[in-house]
Amino acid sequence: MSGEAGATIDGALYRVFVGAGVIVSLALDPDQPDGHAAYYAREEAPYRAWLERARAGLDELFEDLDRELPLAPVTEDVEQIDGAIIEDGADDHAAARHFAEYHQGGPLLLFLDGRNRLGIRSLRVRIAVTERVRRSVLELLLDRVAEVLRECEGDDA
Repeated sequence: MSGEAGATIDGALYRVFVGAGVIVSLALDPDQPDGHAAYYAREEAPYRAWLERARAGLDELFEDLDRELPLAPVTEDVEQIDGAIIEDGADDHAAARHFAEYHQGGPLLLFLDGRNRLGIRSLRVRIAVTERVRRSVLELLLDRVAEVLRECEGDDA
């Protein structure tokens, strides 16, 4: 079995995953069929504690971001369409046409990769937006999420 130890926290406007940043492969002992579950429970505990410490800060951050960005609740029915992110400095005409052709008017689900913002650890953020958003704006959002997480890190993760 392979996987990355980490944890996820959900808010009304976000889902944040923080992980070890490495994938491990476990050889399963046939005499201990739940050995992989015990391993992950132990390895993920510090990440769960870290995210719980960060919950209030993340909630506050996303309340602020909701006034700045076209955020939508991530629990709504959402669409996933190429072109929802406007790439800075790139010719956006083809992406804009594709988006216009396929967007049915609902919120747009975005998966953001915050690599290198927490050292080797993984940072992935899921949000929903009501309109196309520039990549540079999303990069700043990731920086702000990482800042909140670093403030709450502690010694256990």
